[in-house]
Amino acid sequence: MFQILSARVFAVYAAKTLRLSKSKIPSNHCSCCVIDLFIRHYIAGFITEQHSANRRTEPENDFGRQFAQFLTDGDHIVRKTLKSLLTFIVSSCILFSLAPGLRAGAASYTPESGAALMNNPLFAAQSGAAVAAENPQFASDGVLTCSGMDGLIDIVRRQMLARSTSFSVKFTQPGIIPSVTQDFLDELMRRVCAADDPATSGDADYLSYNYSWAQIYYTGDSKFIFSLAYQTTAEEEAMVDQKIKQVLDALDVYESSQYEKICAVHSYIVGNVRYDDTLIKHSAFDALIDGSTVCQGYALLTYKMLTELNVPTHIITGTGNGGDHGWNIVKIRESWYNLDVTWDDSTRSKAYFLKGSSDFKDHIRAAEFTTQQFQALHPMSKTAFLPANDVILVYAITLDRSFAEMETGKSVTLSALVTPENASQPTLNWSSSNPAAASVLQDGTVRALSPGTAVITASAADGSGIQAACTVRVCAPPDFTKASAWARGELSALYERGIVPCSLLSRFSDGVTRAEFIALMVNVYEYSMGEYSPEGVSPFMDISGSPYRVHIEKAYALGLINGVSGTRFAPDSVLTREQCAKILCVTFAAIGGDALGFDGQLPYQDASQISGWAQPYVGYAYVHGLMAGDGSRFHPARPMTREQAMAVCQRALGKYNW
Repeated sequence: MFQILSARVFAVYAAKTLRLSKSKIPSNHCSCCVIDLFIRHYIAGFITEQHSANRRTEPENDFGRQFAQFLTDGDHIVRKTLKSLLTFIVSSCILFSLAPGLRAGAASYTPESGAALMNNPLFAAQSGAAVAAENPQFASDGVLTCSGMDGLIDIVRRQMLARSTSFSVKFTQPGIIPSVTQDFLDELMRRVCAADDPATSGDADYLSYNYSWAQIYYTGDSKFIFSLAYQTTAEEEAMVDQKIKQVLDALDVYESSQYEKICAVHSYIVGNVRYDDTLIKHSAFDALIDGSTVCQGYALLTYKMLTELNVPTHIITGTGNGGDHGWNIVKIRESWYNLDVTWDDSTRSKAYFLKGSSDFKDHIRAAEFTTQQFQALHPMSKTAFLPANDVILVYAITLDRSFAEMETGKSVTLSALVTPENASQPTLNWSSSNPAAASVLQDGTVRALSPGTAVITASAADGSGIQAACTVRVCAPPDFTKASAWARGELSALYERGIVPCSLLSRFSDGVTRAEFIALMVNVYEYSMGEYSPEGVSPFMDISGSPYRVHIEKAYALGLINGVSGTRFAPDSVLTREQCAKILCVTFAAIGGDALGFDGQLPYQDASQISGWAQPYVGYAYVHGLMAGDGSRFHPARPMTREQAMAVCQRALGKYNW
């Protein structure tokens, strides 16, 4: 049990209760040797005493009395740590009652059952941190669902970013469920923490050094149960984000050079943070809000602030002067440099500022940071950075669209906005992932060559690593003679407008899916408004694999759609006629057509079968000649076919002369 207790609790308890002298405490404040001393000095003696014949303890070794006093005197960090500890103990008891005999690091388990437990190897267990995450998709029993390992990794990452302490995940394809072993959990957490989304500074290294422990239990019914603990709470991490924004806004270095950004962050931290001699504060929250921390907190705050400024950075662990230590490396142009803000703060200097591999003394990296692969990805400068070599790097590229569909033989030119405007080298390099389907010239002109999909990427040429991409889908010209005779004219007219999604240009009598129809309606909206809509976000967890994800997110941002639930859109479900009526009417009202509203009687014999929520929209479509049914019946629950969907769109565009 003592092996899983919080390092924070032990360190403070050892320092306060055992009154360890400075000679007994390692000179490096960041090591866990205080804990080792505590275990050797106290726990071993305590256990021996408890099993002795007289079962008596000396007053100075009265564990219960001293620990109770320690809890009474503990500050909010200690109480938070103990809360995390108790959560872990309870969840561990549940886990081991479900899987008796299992222990961390045990051999393989079959998919029928299994469990694994791990403490974060980067730092001893402490407490928690937070970033807002998208709403998860829940199955009927409240369990998150995924269909494979990539989905599992994404869910765990999202839950960790939201600082969820417990959640369940169910595989929807039981045949691919892996065995739960220690190696499986280790690899899962590695991959979760390796994901680096440019949209947030709270993942990757920051996440790696913020969770304390993780455990997983497989119940045997395709379901995984996760329990985790973190250093800070969601509320505390929100305070960090808010404070960092205030600080960076005041520093006003968003469009400065990389060197100037690093200088500004370094100066702020050295001027506002002090080393925590109690060794109990490890987070960016402690550094930024409380004003003191150990090297882990210095490195985390440096990482987060520089990441917000688009300066590539990593956290490195190893030893400094022989004791456990952490610092940062940062990238300027093509090379990486060492940055130890902790030691610069202690010396009130820049002795460890942007140093190369040859002039960064007394630091030894952990093995994982000395591998050939890591060094190839992070080539270190041999010497310190010279301000004379400073440049202003590109930190953002924005394309005018992220998705496009084209017919073979056609071309389109993508436009790109490079930020900042005063970048030293704003040149872009354009490339195609599938030149056989779509090629791209160095001015951003894309040519559709054959049916298929290609990702067109614009990359900054200054070595900053900044990219932006557009997915291009190429389709063959349609054969409208295969459509129903009544629809051919309207389909041909709509096609000439250049707004029909590729998937609608064949099998015209098939039911149109919800995603396909939304793609068509967003294209109609943008065509009518004469401009592209800004991309948005949505709460839908089931659209990541849809080729029309961007359209769905745009439609949600525009207020054109809701999902079938708060977190599901059902993109591949076939659209019913009454669903079509609602989306169609809301879209055309948003464009500027007739205002929504209908309070009359529907003329259809099956009007009673039309859902209550759909009746105003069906009435609107009827009154304005957008949808008519077969004359006597509307058939609300029937699938809307592709040709019907395209026909009503062309009809509406013609009606409003758009």
